[in-house]
Amino acid sequence: MFFVAFCVVQLLSLASGESGAASELSLVFLSGECEGNPSQPWEHSLEENAARIAAEDVAVCSGVNLPVRLTSAAAEDSSAVNRELDALLEVVQPALFNSSLQTIGVVYTGCSEGVRVLAEVLSSRTYQIPLLSFRFLPSPHHSTGNHYYHTRIVPEEAALTPAVVTVITQFSWTRVALLSENTPAFKQLHNDMLGELDESGVSVHHQLILDSAPKLLPPDTHTLFGEDVKVFVLNMSPLLAKAVLCWALRDLTYPGYAWITYGWYGERWWEEGEEDSVSCTAQQLAVYLERSLAVSHYPTWTVGEGSGTVTDQPTCLKSGLELTNELLLRAAPPTTPPPGLRSPLPPSVYLVYDAVWTAALAHTTAPLSRYPETVDKVSFEGSSGLVSFGNGTRELFQLTLFQYRRVNGELQRVTVASLTPLEDSSHYDITFNEGETPATVWPNGVPPDGTPIQVEHFPYPALMGIVYTYSLLGVLFALGCLAFNLVFRKRKLIRLTSPNLNNIIVLGAIVLYLAGLAFFYPQGASRTGIIWGCNLRAWTAALGFSACYGTLNVKMWRVYSICRNPRPSMSKSLIKDYHLVLLVLGFVMVDTITLVVITSLDNSRFTVITIPNKQDPTPRINEEGIKEVSVVSRCLSTTEPYWLSILFGYKAIIQAIGLYLAFKIRNIKIRGLNDSREVSITLYISSMILFIVVVVTFVYGDYIDVDGFVYGFGLSTCATVVLSLTFITKMVNLYRDPEGKDIFQAPTSTDADPGTDIYYLQRRVRELEKQVELARSQENLLDIGTPKSLSIAPPPMSSSTNTPPSTSDSVTTSRAQAPSDYEQ
Repeated sequence: MFFVAFCVVQLLSLASGESGAASELSLVFLSGECEGNPSQPWEHSLEENAARIAAEDVAVCSGVNLPVRLTSAAAEDSSAVNRELDALLEVVQPALFNSSLQTIGVVYTGCSEGVRVLAEVLSSRTYQIPLLSFRFLPSPHHSTGNHYYHTRIVPEEAALTPAVVTVITQFSWTRVALLSENTPAFKQLHNDMLGELDESGVSVHHQLILDSAPKLLPPDTHTLFGEDVKVFVLNMSPLLAKAVLCWALRDLTYPGYAWITYGWYGERWWEEGEEDSVSCTAQQLAVYLERSLAVSHYPTWTVGEGSGTVTDQPTCLKSGLELTNELLLRAAPPTTPPPGLRSPLPPSVYLVYDAVWTAALAHTTAPLSRYPETVDKVSFEGSSGLVSFGNGTRELFQLTLFQYRRVNGELQRVTVASLTPLEDSSHYDITFNEGETPATVWPNGVPPDGTPIQVEHFPYPALMGIVYTYSLLGVLFALGCLAFNLVFRKRKLIRLTSPNLNNIIVLGAIVLYLAGLAFFYPQGASRTGIIWGCNLRAWTAALGFSACYGTLNVKMWRVYSICRNPRPSMSKSLIKDYHLVLLVLGFVMVDTITLVVITSLDNSRFTVITIPNKQDPTPRINEEGIKEVSVVSRCLSTTEPYWLSILFGYKAIIQAIGLYLAFKIRNIKIRGLNDSREVSITLYISSMILFIVVVVTFVYGDYIDVDGFVYGFGLSTCATVVLSLTFITKMVNLYRDPEGKDIFQAPTSTDADPGTDIYYLQRRVRELEKQVELARSQENLLDIGTPKSLSIAPPPMSSSTNTPPSTSDSVTTSRAQAPSDYEQ
């Protein structure tokens, strides 16, 4: 490290401040090293020759003699440069005023720490010498307040962050692993990249900060190279990148995996460095690198003839091809580049040439006193492309995307695309070179990013078959009940059951069966189709239930009303079928209004979400090595708990009303009017089913097979129970008594004594007589198909004539049993 300090002291001792009289201007070229990315001797030789050629061209073209003094500083430990700063200034200052040359600029090829130290020294009030630098650099400053002048020949490394993110999004990768080196510069890039990836919707599934060149695998990397992520971004020096690649000894190669590195690595960096620093050979590393990508903040070098013209373009400024040929002519062993690296040469060669021209053009276009500010305004077409400085960075440069490919059996870096910064300079537009497309970059398909493939779960066919078969058979059963009701609607026993209202019950049952079918709406449909399916389930379930059970309630209510008023006014109190139909529509309207509000409000509408399938939570690895997870799509509404509570609470109210009315008419003795037993059984069964459905909905809603089966089967069962107890009992009664002669019930107890039989026979005679009279007065009700339900109390009997054995055997009515109600 003492050698580095000595070299910088020599460099600064050659420069003089404004207080000294300069007999000649000069430019200092300082060749440096980068930690983890050592340069080869032939690279240093080419850089020095490029600086000499540039000075010669400047002298020929402008007549300005700008000698270039060459200095070399190999920094093996860049952090040591920073520690030597204070001591360096104490040694340098006395020697600065003894120089006869005035230094107008320093071209430095080193890395971050060296650039920062030189920039601080050279930009001080004492020297005010601009620094032209490239490679791995810190952010520059250009404030005239502290005279901090520092110009880049290439974009800063921060420009690599959005460029890498652009490459990631170009190939539709949504998750990556970010591995960074534990140095200030790389850690800053790491943090910047995390923010850029997050803004682009890319998740960093693994992130790891590694010490420089570790020889042991860190303990927290045992899951790093698994199946969860297959795209790795190496934000580190080449030496550490080699170590990371050696850790990945599990065939993590294309087409199963993708690696992204930096393009400022050496041409054959996997073959350079210490052999004992990694645990694998260069041949193995070449296998891992094949088809990997590299993003470079160096421009794309073309070695053709001149690439364009800029105003006041120097005519003697060499193009990339001309500079390449000139350098190869001057090269001599052992500093001759390898044959495979002759076209183009390493990027630093062209950048050095353009840096010297930058200093010269700035000097010739402005007074020396304004020289530091003028450097940033230089713009010309150089051997490396367009040289243009904006706020200290070459913003107009196109970044380069390389790919490592096999060419004639050798792994080489091939330029596949350029990245052009957009107006905000934080996003890039990628343009593939001629002959390059995503298909040529990835001939076997774009590597997966490790995101599990979501496999839509379809309900088990057996469960679907049971529900579908049950529901379809239920629909046929409902149609059979409808046919029975229409064919026998004029029979006395059927007329007493209100056949018009029975049709509504059948219609409601069919809707419930359709709801059972809708709860197994096929998965895998479009999002719009799934939302339609969810709305269909809600509407059919709610409306079908209200139609069935609401109609049962209004039928019982008419019987209950007649029982309370057995002699109503013919003009005012008759309850006709259309009155009851209106009541049923009222029940249905409550559901309709609730569902319309749900589907119209933005925060209540259904949305489709995809969730893991809890019935099959274990992921699988397919034949291509990609993880597959089972998912289900379900509907979700933010207000779902509220409107479900409203709908289920409303159904509970309907159930409660039905139970109350069934209890009140339980003692009616006219067959066909007293459905209390059947209705009670229906309500008990449906209540249990609804309770089970509610529990399953709130607890097992994510288990699509369980939820769909219980919901579909439960609703179909509710419909079946209603139809069975409403129509099958009527079918049996009609078969036994086709003419309706025995519509009154009689005691069936086998142990009744003769006195009880006589009592009921006498009572039966009076009831028949009374029924004939009331039936004549209410004949118009029978004409429309729904007779008034009657409950006739027996007339008072004398205590001495056929008193029943027990008062518990007497039959009560729903209203007062005054003797006057039954007397002529």
